[in-house]
Amino acid sequence: MSVIRCKTCKNLFNTAKQERYCSEECRKEARKKVRKKWETKNPEYMKNYMQEYREK
Repeated sequence: MSVIRCKTCKNLFNTAKQERYCSEECRKEARKKVRKKWETKNPEYMKNYMQEYREK
């Protein structure tokens, strides 16, 4: 067991695995941030994807 700091809320927690987040809520919040960052870098992705999908 080791004590590490949660990547989202910065609380300490015990883990025997290679976990990064103390709870499911923190994991979901981190995923939202990553997704938002990706969407700002790729604003036209979904538009282009759907356009290609419709052409098939």
